[in-house]
Amino acid sequence: MSKIQLSDYKPIPAGVYQAVVDGITTETGQFGEQLKFNFALVGQDSSLFGWANPVLNPKSKLYQWVSALENRPEGLPKGYELETQDLIGLPCTLVVVPYTAADGSQKTKLGNLLPATNIGAQQVLPSQAKLNRNAFIKQTSNDMPNIALV
Repeated sequence: MSKIQLSDYKPIPAGVYQAVVDGITTETGQFGEQLKFNFALVGQDSSLFGWANPVLNPKSKLYQWVSALENRPEGLPKGYELETQDLIGLPCTLVVVPYTAADGSQKTKLGNLLPATNIGAQQVLPSQAKLNRNAFIKQTSNDMPNIALV
């Protein structure tokens, strides 16, 4: 049996971050089947999770995320089929927002996923994101433009 040392919980501060899709798994929980996205934050030893229903239509979160990840502001083409593994390594911009948990504690969560800004359209492998940590800028919430959160 492995020993696990107690550590402090350190929420990711609210703000705008450059990230890369590090993994996608399917999980079943209280809301049924969900896609669990793991995002590696560029320039940090942190990651953030986000969940989306496995429904791909213009009103779904997954549709919005895939459109942003593939840099398709016009939306996905008719007949599009998603292979989730094709999203691994794609860059994006994450908007992290504060919220109050049921126990009254202050936490942060993924508020929105937008197209990559400082990374451009090139695909970046998750391992490269950590290697290139000095090449990208973490913006604070003070630098954040007006963004409609979903």
